[in-house]
Amino acid sequence: MTEPIWLTSAPRAAFPHSGGGSMYWFGVLFAFIGAGLILGALTYVSLLIGGLIQFMIILMSGPLVDRLLAKRDRRSA
Repeated sequence: MTEPIWLTSAPRAAFPHSGGGSMYWFGVLFAFIGAGLILGALTYVSLLIGGLIQFMIILMSGPLVDRLLAKRDRRSA
């Protein structure tokens, strides 16, 4: 009886050290740490740039809000 191709040992040949020693597990550990740090850095930079752009919009719209409030005060007085 023949087994399907995905159940044979052929895919395992691509990872010869997958069962293996301490160096393999150090590599896996450092890969997880590195991926987590990269994702954290991307999140931090995205939030930083988003906040910066939001505060720039607030600062640029300040004079427009002041003019709008000044017109409102004149009409009610």
